Amino acid sequence: MSDPLTLDFDFDAFIDGASVTEESVEIFQNGEVLGKYEDWRRRYERAAQLEKADGERSANEEDPLAVLIEEGAVLLTELEESRTVWFVRALEPDAEIAIEAAHPAPENPFQPFTDPQPQLPSHPTEKQATAYVIAMEAWTEKQTAHLTEQYRAEPYKAYSKAARQIVADREAEKVH
Repeated sequence: MSDPLTLDFDFDAFIDGASVTEESVEIFQNGEVLGKYEDWRRRYERAAQLEKADGERSANEEDPLAVLIEEGAVLLTELEESRTVWFVRALEPDAEIAIEAAHPAPENPFQPFTDPQPQLPSHPTEKQATAYVIAMEAWTEKQTAHLTEQYRAEPYKAYSKAARQIVADREAEKVH
């Protein structure tokens, strides 16, 4: 007889047989139709409630529900024509690494500002404190000028454009 507290569970086999969870997502190419359909649904529900409450109509009076049903059928057809189903799942680490290798980041031409920041002595005199404030303002001005020049320079603009494209390419590669 086996011990009831002992489980015959092979954790390694369980992990080897596991797969990444996958979700399905409906995506509508024409999102405007989805909004129109939601509006139609609300109008239909109100009309159906009014029809139930009132119930009577003269012989020559048009049935508002019939008109709404026709409108809804057209919208449903448009919605179905616009609908696709995508399957979404997490990427495994090897896939992430492969995508990054396939789309390497461009060389960053940015030159950091390396001038040392002024330091205030531990117990400054009034003259030292004033000198520090003046030096700090000059340093900040110089740093701002450097950064402004770096970000406006053509190599950095080209780098920024290339980096954005790399990110877009990597993201596109993740969608299958």
